Amino acid sequence: DVEKELVQHMKKAQLTETTRGGVDHTSRDYPPHDHMVEIQVDLGLGNATAKVLGIDLTHEYVAINADYRS
Repeated sequence: DVEKELVQHMKKAQLTETTRGGVDHTSRDYPPHDHMVEIQVDLGLGNATAKVLGIDLTHEYVAINADYRS
């Protein structure tokens, strides 16, 4: 079943677990991740491509990283 395969692939690419309270902070120190998710959308409007990179800019993430000094 294609949907089940997609769900499994997305779970492998997920870096943190979402919980009812937000994010599972036990997975905060994850190593670099080599899984990527590619999603294709055909709107029937011609040929175009775009690349989207996701990042974590939640308040807690920014607060934690604001303490770093270079």
